[in-house]
Amino acid sequence: MAVRIFLHAWRMIFSNFGAVVKLSMPIILVILVAIVAFAGFLRSNQLMAVDVRPQAIGIIFLLVIAYLLAFVWTAVAWHRYVLLAEYPNAILPPFRGGRILSYIGYAVLLGLIMSIVGALGMAMIYGVSSVLGTDVIAFILGVVFVGFLIIASFRLGIVLPAAAIGEPLAMGAAWDATRPLVKTLIGLLGLLILFGFALGIATAVAEALSPVFGMVVNLLLTWLQSILNLSILTTLYGVAVQGRDID
Repeated sequence: MAVRIFLHAWRMIFSNFGAVVKLSMPIILVILVAIVAFAGFLRSNQLMAVDVRPQAIGIIFLLVIAYLLAFVWTAVAWHRYVLLAEYPNAILPPFRGGRILSYIGYAVLLGLIMSIVGALGMAMIYGVSSVLGTDVIAFILGVVFVGFLIIASFRLGIVLPAAAIGEPLAMGAAWDATRPLVKTLIGLLGLLILFGFALGIATAVAEALSPVFGMVVNLLLTWLQSILNLSILTTLYGVAVQGRDID
């Protein structure tokens, strides 16, 4: 089941690649602006010996905010495209302010829950390590706990596509709906870890060839991984809540 969900998420992307690009246009525009901005900074440093770090910090902050907004915009549009067959008719996907605000609200709530649980769990692991006087057990418990947090974030994360399509889902309901998928999510986590390693190697090779090329590759791979994660969440929502079958 884990492999089927993983492959289904990829098929969603590449069988609808034109729609993916169109729906991702907010992210792509921010990436293009970032490339132009940082290329300009490098040129200023190399040709004019001008220290542009103060300006760069401000630009980076604005780009991070812009990227986050563009990501949520794209996420809402992608969820709605898959679940509601809402295809964009313009260059940019529809800007659904209400759904975007709802999505942000649920994302912040999910982040707070994960942060609190994570802090409490790591504190307990540290306490166990202190009592037993060994770091090995703490390391093992830490790895297992991080895995639990990632799986929990996927289980609760289906509230996000629900918010995107205007059918709010309570955290408790999301947790109950994904209970039959726990084993599947463990396998899915393993696949995502392997995929993450592959992306890391590709980025390292690109950066070794050229800093600018490495930045471009890193941004593109980050975009691809983001769309993959959104596709997985959408698939999990369809399976767990809507009872859809995976092709």
